Amino acid sequence: MHVFKKAVMSILFFFMIAGTPLAHDKTEEVKTLKSEIAVYQSKIDETRKNTDLMRSKATADSLSYVRYLQESQERSRKLAAERDSLTVLAGFLQNKRDSLIAVAEASALLIDSYKRQTGTALGELRASCRNLTALLEPFAVFNISKQISALRFLDGELSAGTIEATEGLERYWQIVSQIEKSSQKIEMWTAPSPVRSIKGEARFLRLGFVWLACIDNSSTHALLWNPACGVWDSVNHEEQVNAINKAVQLCTGMAAPQLVALPVSLKILPNKKGN
Repeated sequence: MHVFKKAVMSILFFFMIAGTPLAHDKTEEVKTLKSEIAVYQSKIDETRKNTDLMRSKATADSLSYVRYLQESQERSRKLAAERDSLTVLAGFLQNKRDSLIAVAEASALLIDSYKRQTGTALGELRASCRNLTALLEPFAVFNISKQISALRFLDGELSAGTIEATEGLERYWQIVSQIEKSSQKIEMWTAPSPVRSIKGEARFLRLGFVWLACIDNSSTHALLWNPACGVWDSVNHEEQVNAINKAVQLCTGMAAPQLVALPVSLKILPNKKGN
């Protein structure tokens, strides 16, 4: 296109310089030719502009594509890093899951073992409550009826399953400790008379669980517990009655500390037994 334009311009220049009659005769054709040349020139300019525009666009597209490639590579790198990180995390979580499953299985085994041991302990504790109750019932008169009732109540709760083995064992130990302390000390208390021959209340005195006596408020009538027969026997000797009364006074702080010969061994007359 550039060569054609140069040839046309050379012909026109030649006609203008030569001034031949051909230039005058061909004026209209020249004008037409110039018009066509102008059109072609316009198209050439437009084409050049379009070409420049396309070149610029192509350049911009190339740069954009380069940026796109760079961004894609960066995204791919980040995604690969995240994938690797997630893979490591997945492995860690899997190991954690396996560890938790192992712990859960071990815990389940421990729970089963604990339940079996608890069941065995409950059975043994109930048996201990019943055996101890039967053993202590003959000694209820020694002022331990509350502890015996507590053992029976505990046995009922253990049988009904309303308390755990740990609580039952703690309560059992407390009751046994109270009974043990009572068996090791001298105690005096006031309670209703155990026989009809003594009206109203009487004062009771015991030495552990081996000796028990009571005396009326007038200090004239005393009774001695006979564990072999499980009955109250009358004390028929005035000195022994006085000894029991003095021992009661010592326990209540009504008399000065002194040695008292209690009727530990007492011959009981058959016709003098209490009712």
